[in-house]
Amino acid sequence: PGFFPLPLVGRAAIDVAYRGRYAEVSVEARRRHIQSNTLFLATSPTEIRTATFLVAMSVPRDEGGVRLLGTGVYRDFFTCRDGEWRFQERNLTMDTLAR
Repeated sequence: PGFFPLPLVGRAAIDVAYRGRYAEVSVEARRRHIQSNTLFLATSPTEIRTATFLVAMSVPRDEGGVRLLGTGVYRDFFTCRDGEWRFQERNLTMDTLAR
């Protein structure tokens, strides 16, 4: 399956894209996106920019082992409104992508 266009801007757009993508790819395999080492690049009382490393794997529903799909970095922008932190934008840069 293909990818959705980035950046995703706005909480609703992020939610719709990820739910749709999950429904599409979970038919053939269970996907695992392991996120780690979140770096806080810029912070203020109402905004945060982060970078989070990603390892994407696939676990086939039939026989077969875990397959590395790729690695990359999420770059996210969050805002705080009424005491709640929310996604506002998400970008993904893939370092590697399995073929």
